[in-house]
Amino acid sequence: APKPKRAAPSAPSAPSTPSAAPTAAPTAAGPGTVAAPMTGTVKQVLVAVGDQVNAGDQVVITEAMKMDIEVSAPTGGTVREIFVANGDPAKEGQPLLRIE
Repeated sequence: APKPKRAAPSAPSAPSTPSAAPTAAPTAAGPGTVAAPMTGTVKQVLVAVGDQVNAGDQVVITEAMKMDIEVSAPTGGTVREIFVANGDPAKEGQPLLRIE
């Protein structure tokens, strides 16, 4: 006989605090999207919308396992959207910002 399905004891899927971003964060990283390298906390966003960045420039610092992780721009361009703020939790692969 199949086992009855139980609801997983997890937090609700909706975030408990509203996002400061005016648009919903994308679920998949596309070209120019900077994603969190591992699960942790956004310690500092180093850029603002409209800033020009070069490939390799540091754009965000995250903290994971009590270590600071410097996240660099994968490509040069203009910062178009920022999906996180200082202190926000970030999951591995979660988009942090978008560069065009």
